Amino acid sequence: MPGEQLACVWQAVAALDGTKKCAVSAPTEIVKAVTKSISGLQTVNYSEHIFNQTFQDETIKFEDFKIYVKNSLREKGVSFGILLESIEEACWDVIKTTCKSSISNDDLYKLWKINNRLVREDTYPPVLCKEEACWFTDKVLGNFGNIIKSTDEMFKADSFIFMDFVKILEDLVFKEVTVDKTKACIDDLYSWLVLEILKKEKVYVRCRKQSNWSTWAKRSCVLTPRSVSVYTGSPDKVRIQSSTKKIELVITKNTKVESLLMYSGIIHHLKGRFCIANHPVIELEIAVEDDYEKRSWLSSVEEIIECILENTTPVQKLLRDRYTKRIKQSSTPITKQSSFAESGNGTK
Repeated sequence: MPGEQLACVWQAVAALDGTKKCAVSAPTEIVKAVTKSISGLQTVNYSEHIFNQTFQDETIKFEDFKIYVKNSLREKGVSFGILLESIEEACWDVIKTTCKSSISNDDLYKLWKINNRLVREDTYPPVLCKEEACWFTDKVLGNFGNIIKSTDEMFKADSFIFMDFVKILEDLVFKEVTVDKTKACIDDLYSWLVLEILKKEKVYVRCRKQSNWSTWAKRSCVLTPRSVSVYTGSPDKVRIQSSTKKIELVITKNTKVESLLMYSGIIHHLKGRFCIANHPVIELEIAVEDDYEKRSWLSSVEEIIECILENTTPVQKLLRDRYTKRIKQSSTPITKQSSFAESGNGTK
């Protein structure tokens, strides 16, 4: 299902296999080779005996492999999310030598990770459907101020493997803007779709941890599906694991959010004020620019809490809803896949 990154394994398998032929399952021996190649990771507990017992056919379906990863490949005590992150990084080491592009390696890596969350998981190699290619490209064009009016004429095939899609973006979009703008665009979409940073801005904030309130201070505040974190420094330079983190409130199903009236004190007069709390441990009061921005924050936090109850995140829910809608519209498998050897540059 879209929103998860295990498609990276199928990407690595296809790179070793050298195939562009669309299928339903991946060859077992190459899946085994890729799985063995990541066995040295501290997050992975690989057993060749268990792998051979689990997969006895010549090919493996993605859904079966995902179950195997959850039940048999994870090291004891390691969260599934941490396991996926380490596997994805290791798989990039397998595939990166096959990816040649005019954009930087760092930007290409980020595009690849975005792609892993958008591709269909019922195809080998993983392919990006035309609908998702158009959707993502529209986001790119919107970031650049819509330098191209429409994506309708950009995509000739029904689906695209990763590098074919990158080639289209290079030829029709990225060459029209500067390297810095390309990097900023990819960073922005990566922050949203991969890091799942829902808010990142400078706000007034104060905190209470089982005692008195701290004084108001203007800080960088970052909202993800896991937490609200407060940092020193500019929002643009904040990193989720930065040593400048001052406060973190972990969001759970029991987290409370509340709209508050304007704060009027001797020094500060703050509107757009609200509270996020895990009683009785920690409370955060935040004041943003105006009531419109406050409603946006409250809506985002409430959506995160709803998603926690459904064991998902807002981004994963968005991508899964798109996937479900697309499957309902057409249940037929993809048979027409782009190949630049056959279709030139993929454009009309």
